[in-house]
Amino acid sequence: MAALPKIELHIHLEGSVRPGTMSCLSVQRLGPNGPLAPGWEETYYTFTDFAGYMAQLTPRFPGSADEYACIARECFEDLASQNVVYTEVSVDGRVRHADQEEAFWQYAEALEHERRGAEDRLGIRINFILALMRTLSVKSAMLRVQLAIRARDRGFGVVGIDLHGDESRTVAARFAGAFALAREHGLGVRAHAGEARGAESVREAIEVLGVQRIGHGVRALEDPSLLERLRRGDILLEIAPTSNVRTAIVPNLKSHPVRRLYDLGVPLTVSSDDPLPFFTNLIREYRLLVDEFGFTRDDLLCITRNAAHHAFLPEAERVALAARIEADYGASLES
Repeated sequence: MAALPKIELHIHLEGSVRPGTMSCLSVQRLGPNGPLAPGWEETYYTFTDFAGYMAQLTPRFPGSADEYACIARECFEDLASQNVVYTEVSVDGRVRHADQEEAFWQYAEALEHERRGAEDRLGIRINFILALMRTLSVKSAMLRVQLAIRARDRGFGVVGIDLHGDESRTVAARFAGAFALAREHGLGVRAHAGEARGAESVREAIEVLGVQRIGHGVRALEDPSLLERLRRGDILLEIAPTSNVRTAIVPNLKSHPVRRLYDLGVPLTVSSDDPLPFFTNLIREYRLLVDEFGFTRDDLLCITRNAAHHAFLPEAERVALAARIEADYGASLES
């Protein structure tokens, strides 16, 4: 499993901090009596549903540009060690007002420095997705999209935007203007949907926001007509089985719909989402597909190829990425 080439399209930087790094940063910021002792992660996260997860997962770090750089460096190393050849890492914008732009560029430059260094050092290709929380004002969301466009135009590896957070808090239509602006300027667009709310949330993301990818989307099964829409093949579901179980979107792994969605011909891939609170990584998610859902080697190739074809890259680069996946699968079989 470790030798197979992988693509990670759905991972949040703030949720990928190594536990030891979180502990060290807590000591640096809070002193030696800080609350995060070694092993803290085993008992810290006590959420039992999605609302509890959202309430408890208030990222302690990162905050400063240096902290962002440290966490990004380690995240890229962890992905490369799992033979991830391409990733799009979601990063919170940390900007709500125009007077915070200077801070945005400080951490954006730190992330870009780490991205380029990791690509040279580790042989992994990395891009960023700038996140919009559903709790943002419309004005703040528009500002983040404008900054994403400017960062991309300055040569930073920003390829898309994402809407995430608790779907029950607000309707996605509030952000239609921000998504239209992103699409107009050639950024990829994704929204978390079909997680805390049902199939209607997935349909809203497709029809109102014009998304190309859905984060999760597992509740699309509630609407047969929506399934038919997804089977057209132009929209990818980014499935994260462990995440869905840990946040009680599904009661257990056996009831997870990933196999049914795949067998129905819905394009999907698998991701880790937030490795830190969900105690997972991409190798584990691949292994679950095999052990729990009977996915074959060819099935894993198919979902990885799906990720390549739906990456927020120019078409020629998507085709080249898919070809690399095919070649690397062949090479891993021969070895």
